[in-house]
Amino acid sequence: DHVKPSHTPEKWHFTEIFVVAVVLGGVAVVSSLLLLYWGLNTNEPTSILKKFGMSELDYAQVCTMIYLKVSLSDFLTVFAARTTGPFFSRLPSYHLGIAALVAMGASTGLSHYWDDILDLPEMKSLTWKWIGFVWAYCLVWFFLQDIIKALTYWALYKMNIGSEAHHQGLMQKKDKVVAKRDNRRALTHESVMKGESLAKASVRMTGRSTALQLDQDASAKYKSMSSSEIM
Repeated sequence: DHVKPSHTPEKWHFTEIFVVAVVLGGVAVVSSLLLLYWGLNTNEPTSILKKFGMSELDYAQVCTMIYLKVSLSDFLTVFAARTTGPFFSRLPSYHLGIAALVAMGASTGLSHYWDDILDLPEMKSLTWKWIGFVWAYCLVWFFLQDIIKALTYWALYKMNIGSEAHHQGLMQKKDKVVAKRDNRRALTHESVMKGESLAKASVRMTGRSTALQLDQDASAKYKSMSSSEIM
């Protein structure tokens, strides 16, 4: 897959991993249980699926419907889990794309031709209308899952938890080190140009001595150096 490398050393963030995994898995479980409840009640006059013009299902067809739903939603979860932002923020590699097409295509075909391919009475074939409904149902929940995932990462970052917060913290430390180094270079250059010691320049600039005092030989050496050599 296409992976964006971190600019800072990698570190395990188990809290972030655990929370995001629970969120992604929780959304998938809720969507599966809801579809199972609807599928088991298709014979009821008040069935919500009948309002969508769907036909009744027997128990074997409900099993096939859940098989298709889990097969699709579990692979779609991979696309949601691979990014911290929206799923489209980083395109997948063609390897992952081919794997998705093969896996979801196979489960879709099996759901329709189950009776012709497999002699397993526990499950029965679904019509293309039902297969289309399951696909639409999974896609709707996938978009919802991705939105909830992005909000979860945002909340973890606000609480200073996770990889993004760790990266920002390291970058802030780096900025402080760079700023301190640049200030030291500027102070060294200015003190040499004025012919004063670093300690005296430090007191003049900061009110306290934070620089090392150069001995006479080192001071003479710096005075003979050009500006570019000092920087």
